Amino acid sequence: MTEIRNHHVAQLGGIEVRESGAGSQFVTMLGEAAVFNSDSHDLGGFTERIAPGAFREILASNPDVPLVSQHDQGRPLARTRNGTLELRETPQGLHVWARINTATSYGADEVVKLRDGLVDGMSFAFTVDPSGETWATREDGTILREITQVSGLYDVSIVAQGAYPAAHAELVRSYERAVEEGRAPAGHSLVAAHVPGDPAVAEEGQQTETEARAHLAQRFAVATAKSLNI
Repeated sequence: MTEIRNHHVAQLGGIEVRESGAGSQFVTMLGEAAVFNSDSHDLGGFTERIAPGAFREILASNPDVPLVSQHDQGRPLARTRNGTLELRETPQGLHVWARINTATSYGADEVVKLRDGLVDGMSFAFTVDPSGETWATREDGTILREITQVSGLYDVSIVAQGAYPAAHAELVRSYERAVEEGRAPAGHSLVAAHVPGDPAVAEEGQQTETEARAHLAQRFAVATAKSLNI
């Protein structure tokens, strides 16, 4: 079965950018890139949370992980393999230390955006085995996915908060697979449950899959627009 590569988007925690002792062209970035037990943005009726210990095993395998911007792996800012990126799990979350070379134009641009607060989100490209996640329905009818064990970590990316819509589509695919395998609550009434009184939604149990998908996409677009103040 093909693995679904996911992207988890979260607020950068305690980000700090400062001059590096390695030379004038280098800048050090520090921060908690993932905060445990903290919910993601509303991804159209879904939220995602990372549990403590989720990165322990994958980090123990010494993965080759690049730090990039907007998931553009053609322009790496740092990398674990050459020692310019260090990832470690702390009680608070996933700690990032990176040395960014501002001699590259895209490295200099990213440092400016970080210092000016133009980007303040972090996204991870990862995979998770069925045993590394749990799904539950909240009291308001929305779905919570908790990541307890990451099986693959492919990049760490700086992103504009709320501006990575692919995260929604990936989460929906992961949810649908979990439902098929009996690991998640069925979502046929998901939209009706958390959007009461919406005329665009049919009565519970009567909406089609297409209607449900369309409404979830609409909710995600609204959530993204609010996060970007547009």
